[in-house]
Order: sequence, then structure tokens, then C-alpha cells
Amino acid sequence: MSEKTEEKLEITMAIIISFSVFLGLFIFGWQIYQWLRFGYWIKLPLSNGFEYFGIDLTSIYYPMDWRGVAKIIQWFLKWPLSLSLPIIISCLTYLLKAIIASLVNEFKTKK
Repeated sequence: MSEKTEEKLEITMAIIISFSVFLGLFIFGWQIYQWLRFGYWIKLPLSNGFEYFGIDLTSIYYPMDWRGVAKIIQWFLKWPLSLSLPIIISCLTYLLKAIIASLVNEFKTKK
């Protein structure tokens, strides 16, 4: 991969990760605001994010088999959205970068 392409990819990754961190801080700030104003903490687990987008989690909460895996996923879905969202987006961004770099290198070797 050329230096210019890699630099653009790094900048894009930084923007995406910065946005996800900002989004997590915004969610946490909103929760603090609600607590300061009304005196109770509104929990926003990761599962709320999936449910907001209409993703059905019934098979995770009531599994027919693979119950141990379902318990691990349930534990993960209980993480605060303000923390888990930046972590997930950062991991996916680094994974995507690795895939792109691998594809570019493979394409270069075929030429």
C-alpha cells in the first residue's frame, strides 16, 4: 500500500474512532444530565442499541442450544452503551483496516 493511501486510511480510522468516542461521551453526558435533573440513573446497556435498530435478541435471551455462548453474549449485552460502542467501533475499524491492507497487498502481488 502506498504511503499516501495508508495515510488516508489512518486519517479515516482516526475520524471514525474519534466520532465513536464522542458518541460514547455524549451518551454518558446525557445520562449524567438525566441523573442531575431527575435524580435517577437511566441505564443504557448495549442491548438497547441493538433493539433501537430493530434487531431481535430473543434467541440470545432464550436459546435452544449453545447456552454457554448465549450467556457470554448476554453478559456483553449488559455493558454500558457509552463504553461498549467506542470499543466495538474501534475494533471493527482496525479489523477493516487489516482486511483492506491485506487485499491491497494481495492485489499488488498479482500484478
